[in-house]
Amino acid sequence: NFSPENYDLFIIHDKGQIVCGGIGILLSERVYYKFLPDTNPDYLVDSPMVLLSGMMHARAKEKGAEILDLGIAAAIGAAPNEGLATFKSRLGGKPSLKCRLRLRL
Repeated sequence: NFSPENYDLFIIHDKGQIVCGGIGILLSERVYYKFLPDTNPDYLVDSPMVLLSGMMHARAKEKGAEILDLGIAAAIGAAPNEGLATFKSRLGGKPSLKCRLRLRL
């Protein structure tokens, strides 16, 4: 559903600087997706992604979702990024099967 109410922009600021941000997308009644999260490298030591993830978790619950999809922990065709997988696991994430579908043009 492409309704604007299914999309949320999250931005965390500190003294006029953008620290961290991402987009939340309600994909279905059950699934809220954490899309394109990123952190200003100057703030990595402060772990703002933890705060961003908490904000998205709260919004997902407000919207009635049962699952917050944290995304993949590897680039397509690459080996898993163990550090990213560990971070997502510490947020409460659980590994799941991710199917990739293609349409040949």
